Amino acid sequence: MGKYIIDYRFVKLNTTSFITLNYDISECANENDFLKDFKINNDYYKIVFNGNFSFDVKHLTDILLTKFDNIIRIDDLTKPSINIEEISEESGIRGIFAKLMMDELKNNPQNTKIIYKAINQILRQ
Repeated sequence: MGKYIIDYRFVKLNTTSFITLNYDISECANENDFLKDFKINNDYYKIVFNGNFSFDVKHLTDILLTKFDNIIRIDDLTKPSINIEEISEESGIRGIFAKLMMDELKNNPQNTKIIYKAINQILRQ
């Protein structure tokens, strides 16, 4: 039988990491405020948005996922920058809506994101 020679070679691999980045977007007036300072490298990312929003975070999410291939996931944990408790004390349709949404938040916490979106869309008008 013949001899086999095993040749071991060092092959340098690119090292990439999975990184979670948390951003408080409370101070951003729009998507451009966030995007002008946003920079990432070749690692893979999970982005988490926190704080109060005053713009459409879904639109920002769409921009990021389209522009960057290495963003794997984006979690939106933001809340509207509207004081719903204060509005719920108003007499009128806004106050009634705010009270209903507060009750809905208490009774259906699994729908929090959808409820906050409704609050932002209706009460911002």
